[in-house]
Amino acid sequence: MEITLSLVEEERARIAGDIHDEIGSLLGLMKRRLEKGAPADKSFEAWIKEQIRLIDEIVASGRTLAYELYPPALERGGLGPALGDLIGMVGDSVPADLQLNYQIDEVILSNETKINIYRIVQELINNAVKHAEATEITVDLSMKADRISLSVKDNGTGLDNKTFTFSHPGRGLPGIRARVKSLKGTMHYSSGKKPGTHFQILIPLS
Repeated sequence: MEITLSLVEEERARIAGDIHDEIGSLLGLMKRRLEKGAPADKSFEAWIKEQIRLIDEIVASGRTLAYELYPPALERGGLGPALGDLIGMVGDSVPADLQLNYQIDEVILSNETKINIYRIVQELINNAVKHAEATEITVDLSMKADRISLSVKDNGTGLDNKTFTFSHPGRGLPGIRARVKSLKGTMHYSSGKKPGTHFQILIPLS
């Protein structure tokens, strides 16, 4: 329970910072523009279009932050569609081949389990793309009688087994480990310089 509450507070702090930095700064910019009004060398129509573009940017930032709070696809279709959307979004934004193999009966999963699994996959994919520069990532999520098995493999630069710890800064791995613990699961990894890293997570169903 303490781990879960800590994660909630960390996410709230991060999202509050994002709201302040992104939406707050954009609203501040818009306020200054409106106070100044249209410059003499620009038509009022062109100036209005600039403000509309800025509003669109603010709306887009708000939608992104809302998605981070709780992905709408989780509520609409469940964990499978939400992970599919995540894979699609990442694949559209980076030159990487992402594969998702999904065999889960979601009916018996709590919302807490679903969001934690989603965040774990999201962070591992982000690490593989951002830190390991992976071009191939495979996510396997399956269910047996007593547990959920999550496997995330990539072909990136790998981890230094001599110096790496799960408290390593900048990779979000402490948060992943905390989420796994909150689900009473276990996490193991294997890695080398090539061909990348393999995270294996087991989560009991009982």
